[in-house]
Amino acid sequence: MIILREVKTRSCTLVSVSFILSGFLFVSCKIKPTDIDHAAPDSMEWEIISPNFSGYENCMIEDGTFVDSLQGWCVTHGPEAVWHTVDGGLNWSIQKLFEGTWLYHVIFVDALHGWVNGEDNGKFESILYRTTDGGESWIRGDTPTYYTIAIHFVSQSVGFVAHSQIYRTTDGGVSWDTVSVEDIGYFGLFDLHFSDDQNGWAVGSKSRSGPGVVLSSSDGGENWHIKREEGDCALVVHTDNSIDVCVACLSPGGPSILITHDGGDTWDSVSVPETLHGIYLLGDGTGWATGNSGLLMQTTDKGNTWSEVDIPVDCSLGSIVFVEEDRVAFIFGKHNRTLLHGRR
Repeated sequence: MIILREVKTRSCTLVSVSFILSGFLFVSCKIKPTDIDHAAPDSMEWEIISPNFSGYENCMIEDGTFVDSLQGWCVTHGPEAVWHTVDGGLNWSIQKLFEGTWLYHVIFVDALHGWVNGEDNGKFESILYRTTDGGESWIRGDTPTYYTIAIHFVSQSVGFVAHSQIYRTTDGGVSWDTVSVEDIGYFGLFDLHFSDDQNGWAVGSKSRSGPGVVLSSSDGGENWHIKREEGDCALVVHTDNSIDVCVACLSPGGPSILITHDGGDTWDSVSVPETLHGIYLLGDGTGWATGNSGLLMQTTDKGNTWSEVDIPVDCSLGSIVFVEEDRVAFIFGKHNRTLLHGRR
């Protein structure tokens, strides 16, 4: 089914095309400028990029990353593929088609070493591919868990995947070992993030209805300890250090952001208007969060308070990536074709 509609905003008209495939809704947004100027946030200027996916005008972005201001990768649906750009996201070329799969994440730690994970639709099992040549070739490896949701690599050798357990690799994903995690009967861990090679965080939920759980490690992921075991289902985590941490959450009471400034000993909560898909904190205390309905929020005080950034987008926003010593940023759409470029 295809749905065409126009959405009026204060600064533009959005023409969106929605595709309903196998129970999933994908939204493609195009921007038609109007006469109203759009104010940029004080510390960041954002512009909308119209990415060219040559030959596949209906593909939808699931996740993406950049290693500098020009070179990046993304994974899409329709087709299930890894794409590569060398001009800052304007033009994309397919590096590999993954037929019969459903791709979730793409990670690159440098211009050569990257990973893609997803699901084999025929067997409903996790898949993990790695590259050591910038995506020119991809090698399928074994996944230690039947269903992988969270994945994070600290370096070209050390990485983690998780669902009901956390697994660690020290050879780039060729082999995996379990690590020590406090046993509280997880339903699933949804995100992993390391601020350096020693300090990491993992978030998730103990059951389908919660409560949420936040774990931390201070020894390179060898051991994980509970930092919070109550309240909302935790979806996304990010920090620039081991002390100031923000966690995006979802509960029947509404979406929120959890904040700690003492390494997880105490937490505060801030309500937000939409479900969040991405969050990113910088060392100077500024940060951004993305979510449904084109939500982009900014903090300048380490997450204590947040303000909405007025941008002419109504589609869901997802991954946030900073490069070039945190001067350049990219925000990828979630199940649409939106791409934002920011510069400080």
